[in-house]
Amino acid sequence: MSLSALGAAAAARRRRVAPALAALLLAACSMGPEMPPVDPGFEAPLHSEGPLAYRTAPANQGGSASPADAARPLLVLIHGTPGSADNFRWYLADAALAQHYDMLAMDRPGFGRSDVPVMPDLELQAHQLISLLPPDQPLQLLGHSLGAPLALWLAFLLPERVQGLTLVAGSLDPAYEQPRWYNRLADNALGRWLLPREWEHANAEVLALAEQLEALLPAMGKIRAPVLLIQGEQDSLVDPRSPQALLQRLPADTRREVLRLPEAGHFLLWEQPKQVRDALLRFHAGATR
Repeated sequence: MSLSALGAAAAARRRRVAPALAALLLAACSMGPEMPPVDPGFEAPLHSEGPLAYRTAPANQGGSASPADAARPLLVLIHGTPGSADNFRWYLADAALAQHYDMLAMDRPGFGRSDVPVMPDLELQAHQLISLLPPDQPLQLLGHSLGAPLALWLAFLLPERVQGLTLVAGSLDPAYEQPRWYNRLADNALGRWLLPREWEHANAEVLALAEQLEALLPAMGKIRAPVLLIQGEQDSLVDPRSPQALLQRLPADTRREVLRLPEAGHFLLWEQPKQVRDALLRFHAGATR
């Protein structure tokens, strides 16, 4: 058999086996369903800054992460694992958010169009993402799933600039984020060979997550920016009790609110985007709709 035929046969085996393994891994990941539709023709501009990639709302399509009006807050949208900036297309297109914020959705290291290796260390990842942010603009942060602890690291590292956080179905408690058996099953040369790039990277993050959250716990006690937590009670991927890890550690004078949605699951970011948006605007911008 020729080398090309052998390669084709190997690729065919990967296509047969990878979906089953990926289905197991996705039980701990946050790719999510399709985003709600946006207006035809809408496209959030894609930019790159060194090895990282990001999308901005159309008003900020100057090819730079620094919007023109440095006084307006920049809403930074942080995806889970796996995922990409494209997960936030609906939010980038939303006119109500655009009234209050410039917006930027980034591909975290190892995902989307990011050209750097996966980086399970969340504090190091936060430093990497800071390089994308304009130096003086105030920040609002929205993190989904594994993006939530990353948002907390950014708030800890940039306390003078972060004005508020919205944490949606956030992975926050190390007690509920221990790797499952299928994560360990995929953590070998065969599993890494079978899995697509982003699922392999997601597994690496999930394996390290409990330890990373333990390292984050002391920083939680120093978060001063207002925190809105949105949690679905039917979430099968992040335990609905997870917000308590943060609530028990926030300083007493830190403004906080927990919005619990009885019928929502882990993917409420996509399934109920208007409710997420309205809660964010009400809590952080004092807007009502």
